[in-house]
Amino acid sequence: MSLTTMATKYLFTEPHASDLAKLRIVARGRRRIIYDCLNAIVDGDKVKCNKGNRLGRAPDGSMALVSALTGRSALVCQDCKDYDADEVKARITGDRVYD
Repeated sequence: MSLTTMATKYLFTEPHASDLAKLRIVARGRRRIIYDCLNAIVDGDKVKCNKGNRLGRAPDGSMALVSALTGRSALVCQDCKDYDADEVKARITGDRVYD
């Protein structure tokens, strides 16, 4: 198993997954976030915009997956006419947060 695969699996286990969901809830209250946009496509350990917008500083314009999971965004997303997101309703069940 590669280091990238191990790190990604770690992000999706509890309590880490719920901690990341809490960060997204806070970020969502301030701005549009990449995590919510249906044009954000996961490619391994990075996220790209399906519409061709640059999300991060990588040569291909991608952003690290972990950054998107924490609720990061890109300036381009804030006024993007192609931003496509459903309303997200967070749910807390015990110690777990789902969004």
